[in-house]
Amino acid sequence: MGAAQVKIGSRGTRKLVCVGRNYADHAQELGGEVPKAPLLFLKHGTSVITPPDKIHIPTDMGPIHYEVELAVFMEKDCKNATPAHAIKKVAGYGVAIDLTARAVQEAEKKRGEPWVMSKAQDGFAPIAPVLIPPHHIDLDDTELWLQVDGVDKQRGNTKDMVFKVDTLLSYISSLMTLQAGDIILTGTPAGVGPISAGQKVTIGLKSSKGGEATATFEVEERPKPPEGVVTFPVEL
Repeated sequence: MGAAQVKIGSRGTRKLVCVGRNYADHAQELGGEVPKAPLLFLKHGTSVITPPDKIHIPTDMGPIHYEVELAVFMEKDCKNATPAHAIKKVAGYGVAIDLTARAVQEAEKKRGEPWVMSKAQDGFAPIAPVLIPPHHIDLDDTELWLQVDGVDKQRGNTKDMVFKVDTLLSYISSLMTLQAGDIILTGTPAGVGPISAGQKVTIGLKSSKGGEATATFEVEERPKPPEGVVTFPVEL
């Protein structure tokens, strides 16, 4: 109800701006403090996959964790916008997974490195190919959920966000221009955990205003790069 099948990225997704620790329960489960300002990081447009694409996980980077998130799709460019103005630039909403190489991320944190290897790889942003129009989403009452092989792993609600969507858009727009086709991933509730090859991951969204979306992704091991491609050992 209130959704349309779309080809995500068809408007030219250049970047995904992602928000960390935006649910207090998730910050606590990872032993981190709730931030006083939004914690931002980036994924590239090539991180996006949609069914029937499969999640391909690397085998040399430790556990790969799922994180279900509300996705915000920009329809118009947005720069230095107030919350009320920024929210009008949104094309619609959906549900996505922020895949994270957790051991790599912890190593990057300790070394003071950006979260590029742990967060921004190709295929690390699986997204349901459904765009829900704004009038079918209540941003203060939308349930997000994730299952692995049919077993509930995450269930949360946008009412528990530390920073609301309009605040996030305004803040991000003060730092960088949000462009048409860009995607904002708004944080994950508690319950994150690892996935393995051979499993199926299903994500879903259901809003009190009727908007719904689901998608299922099969998980496989990522093929190794062809001979001659430069790689380095992963330091965990």
